[in-house]
Amino acid sequence: MVPAHDLLLFEAKWPQHSAAKAQEIEARWGLSAVRYYQVLARVSASPAAVAADPFLVARIRRQRAGRAPLLRESAEHSGLGSIASSGALELPA
Repeated sequence: MVPAHDLLLFEAKWPQHSAAKAQEIEARWGLSAVRYYQVLARVSASPAAVAADPFLVARIRRQRAGRAPLLRESAEHSGLGSIASSGALELPA
């Protein structure tokens, strides 16, 4: 498991997604970029993260909200639209 504090520090230093960032994520934690962003979303939803760095958490949430329409559109084109919109695709705990 990746410590939330480490994740937030890393995201603060690497605000833009890039191939180099994805490689660093893999090297540090053995996570794919997709899984990293799933974990980051979960961490940014916690009150502790907001207390630790409210501006960073606000940026993470804004970026995620901006991608939400793209994710829905991608799911619809892949045939997963009804599953994705039903909430059946949830993150594991």
